[in-house]
Amino acid sequence: MTVFRICFFICTLLIAVQANGQIAENDSASNIIVQIDAIEVPGRSAMAISQLNKIDKALLDQDELNKLINESQERLMDIDSIYETENYKDLSSFNRRHLLNKRSYWKQRQEQVESIVDILAAELDKLDTQRRSVQKIDKQWHSITQYLGSEAKDSIIQSNINRVYTQKNQLLGKLVKQESQLLMAQDQAITERARVLSLVDEIEQQINEDEDNVFARSPLAFNELFKHDSFSSVKTALKKNVKIEGQLVADYLKDHRANAFMFLVLLLSGILAFRWVKKVIMRKGIIENGSYYQQQFHRLLSDYKSTAFVIIIWLSALLFPNQPLLFKDIIRVVICIPLIILLSRLVDRRLFINILILFTLILIQLPFNLFPPNQIHYQVFIIVAALIEMVVLVNIRLYLLQLILPGKPLRSFINRFLIGVIGLLVVFSLMGIAGYTVLTELIVNTILTNTFSIALLFVSMLIAIGMIDYLFDSMRNRNLKVFYTHGASLRKRLVQAVVTVSVIMGIYIILLSIKLDDEVLTFIGDVLTYQFVISDTFSFSLGRIILLIAILILSIFTANVIKTILEEDVLSRTKLGQGLPHTIALLAKYTLITIGITLAVSMAGIPMTSLTVLIGAFGVGIGFGLQNIFNNLVSGLILLFERPIKIDDVIEVGQLLGRVKSIGIRSSIVRTFDGAEVIVPNGQLISNEVINWTHSDPQRRHEVIVGVAYGSDAEQVKQILEGLLHTHDDVLKDPEPSVLFINMGDSSLDFRLLFWISKVQEGLKIKSEITQMVYDALNQAGITIPFPQRDIHIISQPDKK
Repeated sequence: MTVFRICFFICTLLIAVQANGQIAENDSASNIIVQIDAIEVPGRSAMAISQLNKIDKALLDQDELNKLINESQERLMDIDSIYETENYKDLSSFNRRHLLNKRSYWKQRQEQVESIVDILAAELDKLDTQRRSVQKIDKQWHSITQYLGSEAKDSIIQSNINRVYTQKNQLLGKLVKQESQLLMAQDQAITERARVLSLVDEIEQQINEDEDNVFARSPLAFNELFKHDSFSSVKTALKKNVKIEGQLVADYLKDHRANAFMFLVLLLSGILAFRWVKKVIMRKGIIENGSYYQQQFHRLLSDYKSTAFVIIIWLSALLFPNQPLLFKDIIRVVICIPLIILLSRLVDRRLFINILILFTLILIQLPFNLFPPNQIHYQVFIIVAALIEMVVLVNIRLYLLQLILPGKPLRSFINRFLIGVIGLLVVFSLMGIAGYTVLTELIVNTILTNTFSIALLFVSMLIAIGMIDYLFDSMRNRNLKVFYTHGASLRKRLVQAVVTVSVIMGIYIILLSIKLDDEVLTFIGDVLTYQFVISDTFSFSLGRIILLIAILILSIFTANVIKTILEEDVLSRTKLGQGLPHTIALLAKYTLITIGITLAVSMAGIPMTSLTVLIGAFGVGIGFGLQNIFNNLVSGLILLFERPIKIDDVIEVGQLLGRVKSIGIRSSIVRTFDGAEVIVPNGQLISNEVINWTHSDPQRRHEVIVGVAYGSDAEQVKQILEGLLHTHDDVLKDPEPSVLFINMGDSSLDFRLLFWISKVQEGLKIKSEITQMVYDALNQAGITIPFPQRDIHIISQPDKK
């Protein structure tokens, strides 16, 4: 196809040369030479003006350009005015929550400036491309004018050339004007971006300094707890913080209106989807008496609205980046309600009560988060929350120790872990009373955050595994053979993957809450990327080895699944020849495995020179001791492509008679009629004589020998036997069955019944049925079926005296 396109292009180019005259163009960045006849100037000028008009129409209208620049400048001026206000404030005077809100707010402004810069850069790229096109036309006509020389002074030719130059100059002027306007706007946007980035860096630095100052001490003034003045100051500060953070949330939602609408649409769609799944499961009874995960999923579906909300809430992190803290707190409080409802259906009542207490603290924490951090009421709440968490953890420890946990090490680990956390709570509560509220706040928030996150992760894991079970049950009901062959294995792998990902996410959430995520990830990255140098040209790392093994396992499993889908569910429903679906599916399998191996080697960073050495070593091995294996491999390829033997063929190799069950790349499996499965190397099927009873067609001839007594009417016997063969349903009419009078034996007249059948696997059964019919028919006709008779003569000899 590519060759045809090239030939077509060459022919078109030759025709164009012949029609338009001599054209010699040398197009480069510095010079364009065009040679044409004077008669072609009007046509070429019309073409050039048409191209210039197209470029002009592609440009932004001046009103559109002014609107774009004015909108960009208005947004930049708003950001600039806010920046001037923030830049003169001392960031050290703000508490950590205010700093986090400021970081979120200014990252939103940073995204706005980045979008303005990108839009202006895209428009400048378009203008640059269009300007290059105009300049190319300008150079072409400059070359044409020089080539024509004195002929260009002709009035008609000069008029056409002037039209092109006039149109070109107007368009270039428009391009230069728009480009200058966009460059000025872009310069302003880049300057504003640099200022915003600088402010974000300052806020980040201040947050890091505050995080390092966890041992800051602020003595508690319990005498101010019930003073009227303290309540008034708290009320004033609370109103101020609510107003500030409420405005941040309002501005944030205003900037993300489309995302909020999308979230609501997804939530409604999720509710309807889980409602439909619940109806299907209740109608078909799919999960009755199911596994643990299926039963838990059934309980979750009893409140499908909460289930949908738990799943869709994960998308909020993608739809709403850089969330203000109040927005995060509201999301967490909102999701707590469906989580509590679902957990009440999943866990034991005693455990649920303790979890409910922690979730209640999460709900109460929302208004207290708006308190000034050094305010006595907030400090008291932190200490009380730490004491409540300590009691809850003691109850949870006692509850878990009463359970029969799988293994003493796990039981011991959980016990020691909970004792350690409880001990930390005791110590930090005492330190909170001594005034180290920041440290106490850290552990309180860590426990509440981890409780919420792990509960959300646990419920989400059950929902995901339940959906996997539902999907596989639905597919199994559609009679797809791939699910009968690989369904259990694939389901098990997916469930293991979901559980593994959930555990990893849980560990990461815990590390994130205690600020150890960066250190752990850096350590793991260093371990996985550490290079083990073998030679100057070859080195490897643990990460590459793991990646290599993972890709190989995934490619082999995927290849087996694809093979089953092609062979059993797709190609088997087509009109391909016998055994051809197996051949195509097997070739697809080994192709995918080859691609997987190549991809694994490439991603693992193994040099191809090393593979060349391995292939050479493999060739030497073939020469010494692997001839038989290589012979079987080549024979397998011959069997797949030449197809002298196909799946379900009945073959006979030496003393072996059976049906071909599968043809592999090294060996084939033949199932005997006794039920044994014999693994036959492919080399024997190629080098030895093989009788294939069903190679071209499944028909096979059978015979039955019948003997009748002497004195029987031979013609009558023949008619009876022929009638029996014609009445049997499994005896083919073409070729026609026949009965032959073959012999007059010692004690019988022998007849030979010859008939063809298409059901090779039922040959013995059909032969037995015909033999039984012959016996019954001859007995009914009174024809004797003899048996060998011998006359015994007893010779008596006289006694010798």
